[in-house]
Amino acid sequence: MGHAETGGGKTAAFVLPKLHYIIMGLGGGSRDSKGGRFIALVVASTRGIAKQLFDSFRKHGHQTDVKCCVLTVKLQGSRISRTSTKGVMFLSELVEHGPHTKRTRQLVSNEVHAESCSLSRIEKRQTFSATFPPDVTDLERKVLENNYVKVFNGARGRANARVKQEFVQASGICGKNDKLFGMLEEQRDELAKDGTIMRTLIFVETKKQADFVALLLTEKNMKAASINSDRPQNERERVIKQSREGTVHVLGDGCVSTRV
Repeated sequence: MGHAETGGGKTAAFVLPKLHYIIMGLGGGSRDSKGGRFIALVVASTRGIAKQLFDSFRKHGHQTDVKCCVLTVKLQGSRISRTSTKGVMFLSELVEHGPHTKRTRQLVSNEVHAESCSLSRIEKRQTFSATFPPDVTDLERKVLENNYVKVFNGARGRANARVKQEFVQASGICGKNDKLFGMLEEQRDELAKDGTIMRTLIFVETKKQADFVALLLTEKNMKAASINSDRPQNERERVIKQSREGTVHVLGDGCVSTRV
């Protein structure tokens, strides 16, 4: 079990060892006469995180023979509450009976706790997260081996040192909006350390609020957009790409789609 705050290096903590495991041939080889075989599986809670992990594996595995891919499952929002275990069931089915998982021996859960399914062939299970609520910790203890190891980076319960936190007091919704618009106006022409335009991510409580804030900012001639889980995946990816490239300077997001 690996526990570190967001930005604390959790991804590299399992990406590099998995690449080493595969490159050194510890997984028994990645190909046979029938084609490729998955040696390790990394489970993520959202498509967005899965694609971020794919990029990380591709970056760290550059100029190696290791190949990685993304497998996603689409589940309608109205069915999620009725099929809360579907992801676990799908994972178990994939590993136990999937045509390309006969050599899969390692499973990593990244920000998702899915070890409760029966995966008899998995030799090593690892879970990495920024948060471990008591109920999740109890579950991990029951599922993992008795001699499992829990690793911390020394920053339990704290934000990453690179994150500056400041609380700004405001009166009412109008007061909050005025404070927000004032802060964004001040940094409109500021540049980041790398010389790019400063970008801002605004988290609000609901999807409608995210759309409303983005609309208000657009009316003030700010390059703003919003994102939420109701949008098609390709549209969400397009908006995120625009934000990374600097086309969009301010991105409004509801809490439910914090990690798309």
